[in-house]
Formats: sequence, structure tokens, C-alpha cells
Amino acid sequence: MARAVSVGVKIPFPTAKIWGDSSMVMVPVLLALAVFHSLTGIREGTIIAVFLVGHIVL
Repeated sequence: MARAVSVGVKIPFPTAKIWGDSSMVMVPVLLALAVFHSLTGIREGTIIAVFLVGHIVL
């Protein structure tokens, strides 16, 4: 999905990957906050991975 967005919008792939991963993590974060009133199931590794994978993948 990130590759298709990258080509279609003409932005670098790592940037599209970070935006795509961020949006896919924000949905569970918002659901966890709405249902459990805390970040249950969302740990620091999830957040770190969102930002690091985009920079590592070329």
C-alpha cells in the first residue's frame, strides 16, 4: 500500500511508509483509549517501529 501511495502521490517511499504505518497504529491507539482508557496492548516497541522501519526500508 505504501508503495502505491508513493508512486501515485510522487513522494519518497520511506515517507509514504512512515505515514502508512502511523495511520495503521493510530486506529488501535484511539480504540484502546476509547475502550480501556489507557494504551492497553500498545507498547513503546510499536511506536518506535513505526518511525524506524520507514527509515530502514528503501
